[in-house]
Amino acid sequence: MIIKSFNLNELKKNKSKLFLFYGQNEGFKDEVIESYFLKGHNGEIVKYEENQILNNENSFF
Repeated sequence: MIIKSFNLNELKKNKSKLFLFYGQNEGFKDEVIESYFLKGHNGEIVKYEENQILNNENSFF
């Protein structure tokens, strides 16, 4: 499922446990992660940067 920035309210309806954020605007991505995932969440959230995955493919999978 692809969600555009103007449809961010769809994130709340999505039951997926894995999300991929991409784009050049790091500030906007951080803002979305903070407001939709970190706010009020007590569980574990794991964040990976692209180079972490590419450099350690075997441990990621």
